[in-house]
Amino acid sequence: MIDVYTNILPQFGSGPKDEREFLQMAQKLVDQGVKTVIATPYFNGSMQGTHKHQILTSVEEANRKLQSFYLPLTILPGQRILATAHLLRSSSQEYLTLSDKGKYLFVHMPFDKGGEDFETIAYELQLKELVPVISEPECSQFILKYPQKLYQLVKNGAIVQVSAQSLTGKNGRKAKKAALQFLEHGCVHLVATGADAKSYEKSSLQGAYEVVKKEFGNAKEFMLRENAEAIANGDVVYGERPERMKTQKFLGVF
Repeated sequence: MIDVYTNILPQFGSGPKDEREFLQMAQKLVDQGVKTVIATPYFNGSMQGTHKHQILTSVEEANRKLQSFYLPLTILPGQRILATAHLLRSSSQEYLTLSDKGKYLFVHMPFDKGGEDFETIAYELQLKELVPVISEPECSQFILKYPQKLYQLVKNGAIVQVSAQSLTGKNGRKAKKAALQFLEHGCVHLVATGADAKSYEKSSLQGAYEVVKKEFGNAKEFMLRENAEAIANGDVVYGERPERMKTQKFLGVF
């Protein structure tokens, strides 16, 4: 399996605090059947944030360490970026796309800030030939209130990732139901754990895929797995035709 969203790099944000914890986390992922992960430290756009060259150097060091301990796990570089106006002013040399392929930009949309700028940001990124990959909208109170906003973003070409923990119920009842609703309406392309030093032992990408298979069948599960591989390789991500979600009906499931 490929996990496109992890915090596995030592001493980056919520990642492992030292080598020992890093190796424990890597071993746990391998035991769960994960062969490739994308390291996605968070970048808020500030000068003090985590920058591209730091991540690339740390990924090289981490992979060498994994090889020296004969752990069959490959780490690819990436970044989870706060989507603000600063991002649009930034040079592509300042941030990392997923797998450093120059195509998919993993973004945390500030939905809960009360602004409407995220649609403009997504559009402007696409003008730069970048595909926005929206992280965990099922955990956003704004999107739960206005699910049609997510539909519109997907219709306009954005990719959506939901949390494995949401699908397995570890993020709460609302997040699970929202993630399932988004899947039902063709508004999800990826599942990932976001595993970090505190959560990796409870994270289960395989468990999330099993939920998808049970609820929607083999085809949707296969699509999600294939899309994770496509992200890792910088290939085309496929999705279903998104369906509009009626706010009243959507909120009625809670």
